[in-house]
This record gives sequence, structure tokens and C-alpha cells, in this order.
Amino acid sequence: MTTPRLRTFGFLVMSLLLYSSCSRQQKQEEATAYPKPRLAAYASAPKSVEEILPFARSAIRQEGGRTPLGLVEPGEHVIIFAGSRSWLEPNFLVLKALASAFRERNIRPLFVLPPARIRAERESEFIETQRREAPATGRMPPSGQLLLGTGYTSEKGYMEARNWVMGWSNPAESREWLRQRNSVLYEKMFPKQPLQGRVVSVSSSVLEEAEKNPLFKIWAGDEKEFLDQYPVKVDAIFGGSGGREGWQLRLGPHSGKFYGNFIFDSYQEVMSKISTFPGDLWRLIEERTLEPIAWVEEAHVTDPEGTDFTFRVTEDVAKMWAEAAYLPAHLFLIPHGATTLIPNKILYPKLKRWLKPALPDARGILVSTRNHVGVYPRMEVYLENSRVKEVRGGGEYGEALRAFLDHPNLNKVKNPYYDVEGYWFLFEGAVGTNPKAFIKYEELMEGRQGSEREAAGVIHWALGAQAYSDDPGREGTNDKFRQTYNVPRGHGFHMHNLMTTYRARIRGSQRWVTLVDKGQLASLDHAEIRALASRYGEPDEVLQREWVPDFPGINSPGDYQKDYAENPWRHMSKIIKQAEDGTYPYLVK
Repeated sequence: MTTPRLRTFGFLVMSLLLYSSCSRQQKQEEATAYPKPRLAAYASAPKSVEEILPFARSAIRQEGGRTPLGLVEPGEHVIIFAGSRSWLEPNFLVLKALASAFRERNIRPLFVLPPARIRAERESEFIETQRREAPATGRMPPSGQLLLGTGYTSEKGYMEARNWVMGWSNPAESREWLRQRNSVLYEKMFPKQPLQGRVVSVSSSVLEEAEKNPLFKIWAGDEKEFLDQYPVKVDAIFGGSGGREGWQLRLGPHSGKFYGNFIFDSYQEVMSKISTFPGDLWRLIEERTLEPIAWVEEAHVTDPEGTDFTFRVTEDVAKMWAEAAYLPAHLFLIPHGATTLIPNKILYPKLKRWLKPALPDARGILVSTRNHVGVYPRMEVYLENSRVKEVRGGGEYGEALRAFLDHPNLNKVKNPYYDVEGYWFLFEGAVGTNPKAFIKYEELMEGRQGSEREAAGVIHWALGAQAYSDDPGREGTNDKFRQTYNVPRGHGFHMHNLMTTYRARIRGSQRWVTLVDKGQLASLDHAEIRALASRYGEPDEVLQREWVPDFPGINSPGDYQKDYAENPWRHMSKIIKQAEDGTYPYLVK
């Protein structure tokens, strides 16, 4: 017969075993859990230069990222091609504050602005077409007004396909190809009523100062033309919100002075922790992320939305890849997109030679719901030998991709410098590196989603084939090819993965190293990184990500398929509203 004392002892043992089992299970669940959503609160629009100046002083000392203004030395002259959003009064104050901060360091700046009546960002060939057609269609607003945005919100993520179509050598021919195959989709992408963004009035005081202040210049032509006729020696050039490779090519003989994009023409960029993140820490994070690349033989990429593919590279390709993988705030995690680049001591400090395209043997599935324009229903892209073999889902975005999969100029023609025929390859895979970068929801209301790709751990993939520049001695080859065969200007169809795990196997071994873990750069946890971060404060706070994306059923309550994947915009618009009224549960103030 069991005594009460033995029964009590047995109960305690069972309780301890059960607690131990639950603890192990809880720890296992925590180990596999994705980080909870997080979103930094926006800065308020500034009212004066003095309010911005402390941030501007940090920004012009920033040596990392897309806009490393801190690389300009005292005594030098820098020209900055600012975008049309600079005309908005809070952003114009930012330019004035940056000008004051530059002059404090004995640096002479000149901000070149587009006329205050057209959109001037070079984000796509479509925008360039809008600029050319505006006078003919009567859609150009009068002087003193801006045409901002695209005429649609990020709900229409498929409009990235429109931008890609308009980038062909003969857009009319590519549009007709689409119209014949899917007239319904064609009408959505190219509506009979011309698209027009919102018209915003420009302050008369801003216009007057831009015209009279010698630190500003209004210019309607392209950048190369301006630099060709500019009478003063220039030491550094910044411009655009992306496409640094294209900017180099466009600047021609001035490309060696191109230091990076200019994303600081927005008060939300400057008056945030993005511009103040320590540059030496930022670069060390990037260096440690890329450290294994030269020794990689195989990589395995997964994410909770369904991405699951591997690729292998030869030893020679891995060494080449290591030369070209570094682009500030945009690290190439596959070798294909890191080829045919123009060497630049600032953008690619290790790249000393022109590299021909190198395709890894990618096999598996790439899944996404987001791109550079916005969102779309969950889309699956199946890869074999780096080629796109099948596309499932994706709503209108997937329909557009499927429509062009069998285009003869994209399958039966060999692109310059490629060893194989075709266009539909996995081209780009680049990861953002700033833990303080965050998505800016007002961009989504203008059909843009570029800010999320800046965030540390976010990978944007792209499909296509492209030679950024010609093999030295064969100049003009790529332009002649494009005109002859009517093909896109380069890659397109971006697909963002926000919760990626990227693991790489070291050549000749079974040792795997993690570069990205559930959407976070693994280097952020390195002891060396944390030691350097401690110079600037508590490492956990210094390295804390300002934004972690929100996926129902993955890292927030809900069902992934029903509450997100079927209609991502429904979920995104809910977050936008909650962020604006301050009720978003994951808002950090």
C-alpha cells in the first residue's frame, strides 16, 4: 500500500519531470519562433532648420549605406542631384540644414533640383516616359506645382510589371505582346484614362530661395549634361534613390566620382536613427556578413512564406563573387547580379576588374508577396539550373510574368557575355544592412516600397538577365543588342523575402554558417560587432531593429493564408491606419 508521503514524493517527481519537459518544449518553441513585429514611430515634420541641424550634422558624417556623405573630405566640392520630393517644404528645410552642416566642415555643396513641375526620380523607364509625354497629354501641372506619386497605391503591386514592360527598347511592341495574350490584364496595367499622381503646390518662398540661393540649381536636363557643362571641379556626386549601377553608367566619364544615392531628401530619413547609425559599425556588420563568401560552395535559402531553394558555385565563381559582393547597404548574396559592374573605389572597393555573368545552379522554389512597388497575392516561382521553369499564383503580377515566359526574344536569344540562351534566370539577391531602417507607409500610398529593402536582413530577389556595362573594348555591344532584339533594359520582377534564413556551406566540408537568421543578420550577434556597438551605448539598444515586419500566422496572431497571403494589402492598410492613429500594438515610440 502506498503511503501518503510516497504519493506526495511521486507527485513532486512527476511535476518536476512535466515542468522540465514543458521548459524544454518552451525553449524549443522560442528557438524556432520568429521575432515579434516592431515599428518605429515617425518623426514629426520639422518647422525650422535649427530643428534639423543636429541630425544633419550626423548625416554629413555618415560613412555607411546608400548615402555616405561622410566620405566627402573637407575642402572638397560635392554635387547632389536631389529628387522632386525635395520641393516639399519640410524636405527643403532638410537640404538647407545639410548645406549648413557641410559648410561647417568646409565642404562646398550644390543641390541640383528638377523643375518644380515634374517628377524627376529615375526609378523606371515608365517615369521617364511620363516626363516626355506630359506636355503632349496636357498632364504637366503648371510651374510651382509637383506631380508626385504614380497614380496608384501599393495595392497594385503588379504595376512593377508595367514599369518593366515600359523599359523595353520598343515598349509599344512589348505592350502589344501582353495585350494579345491577356487583354484584361493589359487594361489594368495600361488603363485608357492616363495615370496621374497627386498634384502638390510648392511654397513660393521655397521657389524663390531655390532660384536665388547659390547653393541650389534648377536643372531640367540629365545629370551627365549638367556635369559636362559645369565649370568647377567636382570631387563627389550623389543622386537617385536606387539603381547605383545605372547611375554610374549614365554619368559616363564622371562615374568615378559617384559616391552613392541621395535618400536624405526626406525628413523622415534624416530625422531618424538611420542617418545616425555609426558608420564604422555599419561597415563592420557588412564585412562580417560577407566574410565567408569566398569559401562558399553551397547555399540554402528558406523563409516561412515557402521559399526553399539551394544553389552551388564553383571555387572560381566564389572568389569572383567575393570581389563584387559588397555594395553599401546592398550586399549581393548570389553571384549573378554581382557581375558586369563598373569598378568604383567607393561602391565596390574590392572590385578591380570587369566580371562576366556567372549563373549559380539554383534549384527549388522562391515565394513572395511583395516587390518594389507594393504587394500581391502569394506567388511561387520554381527554379531549375537558375532558370524560371514555372510560376504559380501571384494574382495580376503572376499573370504578367507568365505572359512573358515564352516571349521568343527572352528565350531564343543569347544576351551579351552570357554562355547560354535566355532571359528568365534568378538574377539578383541583395540584403539590406541597417537595423534602424524601417518601412515608410506613406510611400505605399504613392505606389512605392523601396524603404523596406534597406532594413537589415530583408532580401530582395529579382529575375532576368543583364549586363550593367560592356566588357572594356567592346563598348556599345549591349546597346546594339537591345535595339536589335527589343529586350528589357535589365532585370525586373522583384520579390522580397523579409524573414529569410540564409545558410552557406564552406567548400570541402559539412560546416554550415548562417548569414541571415529568420530575417536578422547573424552578424548583429557577433561578439566583435557587439564590442564595437558598446562604444555608442548599450549594444542591445544600438543594434535593435527599428522595424520587424508583421505576418499573421507567422509572428503575429492570425492565419497566414486567409489574413495575409490571399490579400496582403488588406492587412497592410490595416497597419497603416493603426500606425497613423497610434493604435498599432507593435508601435515603438
